[in-house]
Amino acid sequence: MPKLRIPAFILMFLALLAWSAAPAAAQSILRDAETEALLHDMATPLIKATGLDPANVDIVLVNDPSVNAFVAGGQAVYINSGLINEADTASEVQGVIAHELGHVTGGLGMATISSCAAFATVSGSSIATAVTIAKVSVPQMLRYGYSQKLAVACSATGGTLGVLIPPSGILVVYSFVTSTSIQRLFAAALVPGL
Repeated sequence: MPKLRIPAFILMFLALLAWSAAPAAAQSILRDAETEALLHDMATPLIKATGLDPANVDIVLVNDPSVNAFVAGGQAVYINSGLINEADTASEVQGVIAHELGHVTGGLGMATISSCAAFATVSGSSIATAVTIAKVSVPQMLRYGYSQKLAVACSATGGTLGVLIPPSGILVVYSFVTSTSIQRLFAAALVPGL
């Protein structure tokens, strides 16, 4: 029986390799000035309502018959042509655009907080985390039309993760002062920190 495990593993590996090497189905972008202008006009009030600059957000029409839309590459909303074909009113298309803009609006803020969590695991310091990530993320968030209050708030709140995520300097000091097990403190702080 053990002799068959190695050939079975090799066959499984080769099957996975062949499956992953299959070419992805390419999607083409539909370029039509009138359609692009219409979609941009429909999306402009929604983009302004999210606090973003309409000049920085692209609405792209993808040649795909499925009813779908998605966000990729920062501030680009991709709408499949199948959605346009199946929609009964322009309001339905606007509703989908509004939904996808919600992903755009929160995306950079969520990336900032995730970066704070990753940096906090290395530094263990809330202040170092907030300052370091803010130096990088705040200018980018302002560039993409986020308000200054939101940009600074994302970095500041994300920086507080440095207290919770091990190795936290504050937890080490607390453990020393109170003679509490550092392993227990790290274990207790890990779940809320993540």
